[in-house]
Amino acid sequence: MVKVSLQKTLWVAAPSAKKYDSGSGFRNSPTDFVAVSVTGDRCALNCAHCGRRLIKNMLDVSEPGALASLVPKLVAQKSLGVLVSGGADSRGRVPLKAKLSEIAALKEAGLKVVVHTGLVNKQTATELKRVGVDQVLLDLIGDAETVSKVYGLPYKAQDYLQALDCLCAEGLTVVPHVVAGLNFGRIGAGEERAIQWVSGYPVPGLVLVILTPLPGSRMSGLAPPEPEEVKRLLDAARCQLEGRSLLLGCARPAGDRKTYYEKLAVDAGVDGIAYASPQTIEYAREMGYTVQYFRGCCSLVAGKIR
Repeated sequence: MVKVSLQKTLWVAAPSAKKYDSGSGFRNSPTDFVAVSVTGDRCALNCAHCGRRLIKNMLDVSEPGALASLVPKLVAQKSLGVLVSGGADSRGRVPLKAKLSEIAALKEAGLKVVVHTGLVNKQTATELKRVGVDQVLLDLIGDAETVSKVYGLPYKAQDYLQALDCLCAEGLTVVPHVVAGLNFGRIGAGEERAIQWVSGYPVPGLVLVILTPLPGSRMSGLAPPEPEEVKRLLDAARCQLEGRSLLLGCARPAGDRKTYYEKLAVDAGVDGIAYASPQTIEYAREMGYTVQYFRGCCSLVAGKIR
């Protein structure tokens, strides 16, 4: 395999959601980039892949004023920023409206703010633009079967494309996420369609994450997608998003399979990997990459690294 140029950089992102040690001197901190849930551990959907597990690991800021009250502490700890997320309502939307003034307080304090929206309408998109969020993260689903089977929602894939269109129309910086294997481990036309959609919008990049069956969810015990199928998606995304950032995000199966996925991502030419294993970092350097570390969400380096 031909080595890449020494000018090529692999960014390794490590926000505070997980404890991370690169094995070569870099460690993150619990205060670097904090993930919060505006709904606490509540979600109306109880999706098949999550079962409300992901939001349980986030800081509960559901009470009025709870998010704004974090500002002095975050500033004192020299935090980079906050990921504002939460469970969805019955329409697939993260209920952000009641937290907009508190999000504005985060921005006024100089913190970076990344927001998960779920399906979003024009009013919320306009308000997010007004308060100055740095990025919006949107899980983009390219087929109706996945929407129905996994989320239990009566929507079409086109509704997710409309959400992307709505956010971009407001001039927000959107970094879409595509989940490889979201339809019970099977990679189908939906992922490929979502990548095609992304290529037609003015976004700085794309984050690909890999289905990680969680204990307690309806997908518990399910086999994750085959690495070679994930590599095929990465190759397609790299080709279609030439000149823009491609990132391997936080979610992917653990153990030996984790490093294998990561090395395939390096081979595909990704620009960044969240929580890359020490073995992957060593592999990237052998392939001619320089490695840079970032203490926030990997999406924040999208558009800055190519």
